Amino acid sequence: MKLHPAFVVLTATFLVGCSDKQSQSPAPSSQVPAAQVAPDSNNPTQATSAPVSTDSAGGTNSAVVNTSPSAPPPSAYLPAESKLLADGGLATERAVALLQSDKQFQQAARAFDQGAANSPEAHDLAAHYKAAIARGLSNKEALRDFSCGLSLCIGSMRTKSADDYTAWSERFAKDTGAPTYSFMEMTKKLSEGEYESRFVFSTDPGANSMTAPGKAR
Repeated sequence: MKLHPAFVVLTATFLVGCSDKQSQSPAPSSQVPAAQVAPDSNNPTQATSAPVSTDSAGGTNSAVVNTSPSAPPPSAYLPAESKLLADGGLATERAVALLQSDKQFQQAARAFDQGAANSPEAHDLAAHYKAAIARGLSNKEALRDFSCGLSLCIGSMRTKSADDYTAWSERFAKDTGAPTYSFMEMTKKLSEGEYESRFVFSTDPGANSMTAPGKAR
């Protein structure tokens, strides 16, 4: 079927006019007002508004509001050494009780070892101070237990006399490569010619005091 030329021209003009109106329509806004959110009576901490913006493709992006509490900071001490610290210093009564008791000392030594196994910092600290202890040893002393947390180290040593241990502890105290900031020790006689000395010391200048209930010194 043939169309009249005037009809063809009229149809083309109509299509062009529609195209011009579509091209003149306003572009969508890149920013829309904040979406209002009614507060939840069961959750008074819920945010009351959240900004919403459109992306280049015309979609919307809602801001996420996190109302969950922040995680607590990690502890500066391992659990085993925390029991021996009070008010930023070495707790004297707790340390004395631990050093005098065979059971408490062995339990603490195991707890220090377990904590250090999961802490590279404690493992490195123990290696550093163990090397310093070894530098001061003679053939009269033998180190037995030794482990560190993040601020405290504990250990025990066997000697042939109390004087042998005293001589070692004096050499160790002079080692500037491994400073100690508080030091407690106890020596007991196991048998004739055999002594055991136990010690606990701080490697942290922030824990350089010895505390007792109600006072520090």
